[in-house]
Amino acid sequence: MERLTPKQVTTLASALREPTVGARVDRAQPARSTKTQPNPAPIVHLSLDGTVRIPGSELSPSLCATLKHAASTFNPEFYDRQRRRQSTWNVPRIITSYDETLDDHLVLPRGLRDTAARLIEGAGSTVEVDDKRASGDPLDLTPTFDLRPEQQEAVEAVLPHELGVLVAPPGSGKTVMACAVIAQRTVSTLVLVDRKTLADQWRRAITGLLGLKPGQLGGGRSKLTGVVDIATLQTLARRHDLTEKLGSYGQVIVDECHHVPAAAFETAVRAIPARHGSGSPPRPTGATAWMT
Repeated sequence: MERLTPKQVTTLASALREPTVGARVDRAQPARSTKTQPNPAPIVHLSLDGTVRIPGSELSPSLCATLKHAASTFNPEFYDRQRRRQSTWNVPRIITSYDETLDDHLVLPRGLRDTAARLIEGAGSTVEVDDKRASGDPLDLTPTFDLRPEQQEAVEAVLPHELGVLVAPPGSGKTVMACAVIAQRTVSTLVLVDRKTLADQWRRAITGLLGLKPGQLGGGRSKLTGVVDIATLQTLARRHDLTEKLGSYGQVIVDECHHVPAAAFETAVRAIPARHGSGSPPRPTGATAWMT
């Protein structure tokens, strides 16, 4: 390989494009390293539970790479450290949220179901979805509270969607709105928290607002009712029987959901095949994110 001059290095660097990741991925890009482009598979099967699983044998190399890019995002910490001229050693430039299994499946966050289907259909394949999510058991609840107009408007905006985000300021009644969603969806629900104090808060709210006593896993308790229950993420991260214990809930609510991307917590949440879900980012921001 010949030695490059500074001018040649500059020319090559200027020709490189920043990778397209996350929401900016809109179509599969054909491989530029070869003129041979494989034909797309006639049918691509998506298995939907707590994640989206796609057989690798049904994906072309370029489509597989595109789906991986869609499941990735730029790491703000890397660019913040770079801007402050601090070391970026061992800090990834891009955060990836996909996995590849030994049986040759690409595993994506379930929130990318629509994006994956759009990219696959755009590449010329037909998508077949095997929906394995749990719908949960029906509940008979008698809520004992009324919502303020702005709370009712927020709850009504969330309910029609399987996936969504609700952002609310501090003092807006996040827990009350979550209980309203439980009462109106009327399916068995699991509430996930990251510490015992939040678990205690949720126990009081569920008992007072919904008129039932929830079960709890973690925080010194280990009994689940299968109706409306609470679990700590730390406890779930240590368990190996999550599918057996948590596979029947139709809805998951995650308080302080900014903890979920941590590797151990993400693995635990992905093992829960609930059809609906909810969550909230850190309290200082006052935001409430419901992923339903």
